[in-house]
Amino acid sequence: MVEEIHGKTMIFIEESALLEKGFIPFAEELFNLPNFGEVNFFADGSLKEPQRGAAIGNAGANGWLLDGSLDVLNGTGRLFFVDTKSYFDFDGLFDELEAGKFDSCRVMTQKENVFEAFEGARGKRKRKDVKAVRFVVGKLEEWQAQKKDARAAFFVEKEKNTNAIDAEGAEYVFSPKYRYLKLLRDNVREGGEGKIYKTYQGMLCKVLHPKHITYINIKKLQAMLKMDVFNAHVNWPQDIIYYDNNPVGYVMDEITGVEDLDNIRITGFKGFSETDRYDAALNFLEVLYYLHEKGIVVGDLKPDNILIRRPSEVFLIDCGSYQVADYPCIVFHPQYTKKKYTEQELRTVLRSPKDDYYAINKIVFEILVGQTPHYNPNKPIEEQDPNEFAYPIEDTRIRNAQNDKKRADFQRWAFMSGKMREMFFYYFTQNKVSYLPEWITEIKNRMAEIENETASAAAK
Repeated sequence: MVEEIHGKTMIFIEESALLEKGFIPFAEELFNLPNFGEVNFFADGSLKEPQRGAAIGNAGANGWLLDGSLDVLNGTGRLFFVDTKSYFDFDGLFDELEAGKFDSCRVMTQKENVFEAFEGARGKRKRKDVKAVRFVVGKLEEWQAQKKDARAAFFVEKEKNTNAIDAEGAEYVFSPKYRYLKLLRDNVREGGEGKIYKTYQGMLCKVLHPKHITYINIKKLQAMLKMDVFNAHVNWPQDIIYYDNNPVGYVMDEITGVEDLDNIRITGFKGFSETDRYDAALNFLEVLYYLHEKGIVVGDLKPDNILIRRPSEVFLIDCGSYQVADYPCIVFHPQYTKKKYTEQELRTVLRSPKDDYYAINKIVFEILVGQTPHYNPNKPIEEQDPNEFAYPIEDTRIRNAQNDKKRADFQRWAFMSGKMREMFFYYFTQNKVSYLPEWITEIKNRMAEIENETASAAAK
């Protein structure tokens, strides 16, 4: 890749590339090029002194590596800075590129969302000559856009129910793993796919409505039981239950001492401190990351399927509807899904983990701010536009929001880090995704800042 650099070249380096072990050998090779005098380096304005200290702190144990790599580039006398709005907006970079009359440009990043933002700007500017590269096993390779063709789900045309048995009136069901389970009639929870019963054995049984006892749904449950999902915060199906020798649903653990997020939100997060909100959001994101890493798509992610015992203990329930392997999630919540699916689409097309991100962003926003991203106190809920983002991003309006005693949601918005506000803003206004690892890192960084701010205030 270094040998391709000829003439007056612009190299923009995002901080994840600076943290790669392959960066220093790349820089040394670059410094030895005959035309090195024509190479100019660019980085985001957040890495310029004195702001650099915050970025180094956020890098944690790798802060020394980031600092050292920047010093190496700065030592060339040709390190410049450009504002990319935390890598969401590359227009400033392309302005520099076109104003400087460079012969070529390379953007170095390890992050998929940074590459996607760059691709959007490159397409808008029609600059196919500009390339994005990343380190793969220490060597630079060009980023390749991922194909977005939807995968077909396992689908049976004119599928019939596995059986015609209605087990909702049953007194007992049978599990090969737990044997006979008595269904208790107190506190039955009604869902879209079936009813959930407690049993004397401390388990829960989900008895599906007859129309959902299908060949595909039972095959999916069988596939789920074979998966290595062992996470105490994911209420995964433990066994298939039978009534009169026919499969009718599944058994799962009972989670006690919890409250669903929907009720917590309605009651204004009573008893939650600001730190508690961040802790709950962080644990929610870590559970989702665990699932996405296994290729599992939640599909029907919504607050009433999220249980909280305490901020550090967040559980996901109703997992039997999740998309696994080639078996789709055939339900969705219209308020927590960006795309409104037809019944045919739900049954025939597989979703990607990226399809969970509308719900992820909205739920995390609601936890941290206490309102929806499109909340407008001057309009009834039914008239509020779900496509409108109602919170300011400009510095002056952020400062005003901090002092708005009538709007606790504005104050919580201002309480976030600037990077978090940008992550929300660019997702809800331009559909630019920040992926789960970046969200987890940013919330951890903000929690550390809150802890330091609290300690400093107490010491005064």
